[in-house]
Parts: sequence; C-alpha cells; structure tokens
Amino acid sequence: MAQRSYESDTIRVHWDSALCIHTGICLNVLPEVFDLGRRPWIDVEAAEAEVIAQAVERCPTSALTYERLDDGPEEQAPTKTTVIPWPNGPLMIRGDVEVRDAKGNLFAARN
Repeated sequence: MAQRSYESDTIRVHWDSALCIHTGICLNVLPEVFDLGRRPWIDVEAAEAEVIAQAVERCPTSALTYERLDDGPEEQAPTKTTVIPWPNGPLMIRGDVEVRDAKGNLFAARN
C-alpha cells in the first residue's frame, strides 16, 4: 500500500491507501481536486486550501489528512471518540484509538 503527499503553496494533502475504503466522499464533494481518472489523482492547485481542508475532513477513515502551509487552521482530531457502524460494512471510528492484539500489545495508535 502507498502513502503519498500532494502539495501547493498553501496546503499539503496526505493519502494513505491502506486506510482508504473508497467511500468516494472526496470525489463527490470536490471532484475538481479529487479525480480518479487523472494522474496524479489529487490536484491541490484546483481549489482554495480552506475548501480542500473541508473536503479532507469529511474522509471517514482519515486516509486523507492535511497540513496547512499558509498559517491557516490545522486539522483537528475529534475531541470525543465515536464508533459508527456502516450498514453491511466496517465500523467508522473517529477520535483517539489504540488497537491491541490478543496479548495486549499495541498494534496501532492513531486518531
């Protein structure tokens, strides 16, 4: 799986394909920036940083994250951890989470 970054003067968008479950929210919310038919598929020059940030924040898995390079507001982790089951699908977990294996060893910690 790949991790890639796409950067303009105002924003850097990171994409982690291992986390992406292909909901298509980014494609529907901001198709001028997120377009699977184009390479690279993310064009951070196609919209203002604030608009891109708002679209990225809608990613349910945090496969998309961003950093502002223009002193704009940084992405904030949810203050409360929530678990939302998707119909016939995975659980969407937002907030700080630790995943441990059967022996209690930390497998992953992320938000």
